Amino acid sequence: MKCPKCGRKLRQDGTHVYCLFCGYMDNGNVITKKKTIAKASDLEIFLGNRYDTLFRNENTVAIFFLGPIYFSYCKIIWLTVIAFIIELLFYGLMLFSFPVYYIFTIFFSFIFMRVVYMAVSNQWCLKIYQKRIDKWKKKLGTDYLPALREKGEHYTSIVDILIACEILSLILFIVFFYILPFLNI
Repeated sequence: MKCPKCGRKLRQDGTHVYCLFCGYMDNGNVITKKKTIAKASDLEIFLGNRYDTLFRNENTVAIFFLGPIYFSYCKIIWLTVIAFIIELLFYGLMLFSFPVYYIFTIFFSFIFMRVVYMAVSNQWCLKIYQKRIDKWKKKLGTDYLPALREKGEHYTSIVDILIACEILSLILFIVFFYILPFLNI
């Protein structure tokens, strides 16, 4: 069961159902030390339990291994493609700058790019989600909260990772078979 105020999962003890996030209780009382009632932001309602993970940057291991494909997991495929192209250009620039030590150059470039992804990708995702929420609010009007909760529940996808992998493999194919031979002529 979900909280009617903030949309998070409700907890239950012997007699009452309550929300740990906003303090809502089924009997009308509010669990709080202050007199004010905490209100969840639209972004917190949309992401639910994933908000804390993204805001605190707790999924750095997954970001390290996925790299730019992490954005497609967050349903931002256009950012996946842009990040992948920038990563390829960075590798090319580093190999052009240090051609003698190409194995070390690729290794350290890979580590550097993954650390950059680990540092900034969740913040980019939060900003893009907020812009999408603002568009949905304009489109849906005052009754946007139920739609926001519904869209947020299923906002990660393995299928989007597969689509992004196909797009990225197409980009690699074009780079290796059409652009690189043209540059060597």
